[in-house]
Amino acid sequence: MHAGLATPAILAAFPATAKILATVNGKQITDDDLKIAADDLRGSLPPQLDDKSREGYLLDYLINSELVAQKALSEKADQTRNLPRSSRIIRKSC
Repeated sequence: MHAGLATPAILAAFPATAKILATVNGKQITDDDLKIAADDLRGSLPPQLDDKSREGYLLDYLINSELVAQKALSEKADQTRNLPRSSRIIRKSC
């Protein structure tokens, strides 16, 4: 084994840092979040968007989603039985 080569175990110990694209009231939105949103929304994104426009669309989506989640938490919406199950799941990830 060569001393200058990194092994997978060493690389796993030093994960790549995600690039911060936006911060919403202290919550960071990263390029990793953008990739996840792109996968989640793959079938519902407008097909005419080029790569740059798609990134902007997804970033706006993530920012708006975070604002809605923060507003719901500030109004204690997570403590009501009327809150849909999907919203409770989102709250856990905040």
